[in-house]
Amino acid sequence: MFPKHYSVALPVFSGPMDLLLHLIEREELDITRVALAQVTDQYLAYVRQLEKHEIADLAEFLLIAARLLLIKSEALLPRPPVRQPEELDPAEELRASCASTSASRMPVYFCLNASRRAARHLCAWPSRPRWSRASIYQN
Repeated sequence: MFPKHYSVALPVFSGPMDLLLHLIEREELDITRVALAQVTDQYLAYVRQLEKHEIADLAEFLLIAARLLLIKSEALLPRPPVRQPEELDPAEELRASCASTSASRMPVYFCLNASRRAARHLCAWPSRPRWSRASIYQN
């Protein structure tokens, strides 16, 4: 169990970490208003002043912090669009169109292969030239 004497102080919340997680999970506190960097900084400052580190307490903080980070990322990141069952996924459509090679796509294929070969050839060149100014004037 997380140390009862440790509490976090934020502009939107002040109290124990367990309560912070509980309020966020019950959607009584908006996770987007909680600065997780401040929570982490405060905990690191707390850990630095401890004489003895309890592994269980450190692990408990990591569990709570990971849970808060997951909740916040789900709140902030866009969700993929919901598609109808008969609607094709655009990525699948692109894969299918690339798989079917037609005569009009063949020049693009050859250009890509030629550019890959040229890139490999250029990368194989030494970093400095093999000739020197003296070798030019010797002949």
